[in-house]
Amino acid sequence: MSSEESALARKVAELEARLEDLTAAFHQFRVTVRQSQPTSGYSVISSSPPSEAAASGTSSCYNVLATEIPAVPDFAVRSCSLLSGGSLSHRERASRAWESGWWARFCLEGKVAKPRPSKPIDLQNQVYIVLKADGYDCPLLFTKASDYRAVVKDFQGATISHGFPSQAEAKIYCLGAGVDFPSQVSTWTPSR
Repeated sequence: MSSEESALARKVAELEARLEDLTAAFHQFRVTVRQSQPTSGYSVISSSPPSEAAASGTSSCYNVLATEIPAVPDFAVRSCSLLSGGSLSHRERASRAWESGWWARFCLEGKVAKPRPSKPIDLQNQVYIVLKADGYDCPLLFTKASDYRAVVKDFQGATISHGFPSQAEAKIYCLGAGVDFPSQVSTWTPSR
């Protein structure tokens, strides 16, 4: 075995060991449903003290979860095929919505506290989906930014939501999150 092959073998072994640590840290967490709130109450509890990999930061958990996100379905990409404008292709916009939905799903399941930020887009949002907001039955669909921001309280509370330039992307987001796309547009009223 040459010195290059030997160095490569050491690197592979090192990466495999790190992957085992991350996998072990991930499997130490389990999701339980609180009996008092059967439809929306989730909490993450650890069955043992966190490993060194988990204690080093949440990025390890995020990286492990990222590997669980399946490829965006072809029908979802096709649903965005007529989208134009901006620097992202229709395929990139579908993937962005899909991945954002999966990060929202991980939050709803209690696997992470907040979703990973989505890839920036150079188009204005027109459609807003709220999956979690204090005092509201979700999911909610908004087409006015002012209504959306009032419900999510300018992002000061524990909310899960996302805005998109198109309804097609918002539907893919809901699909990724594992929730039904809202059938009607919601509006905010001060009396709520």
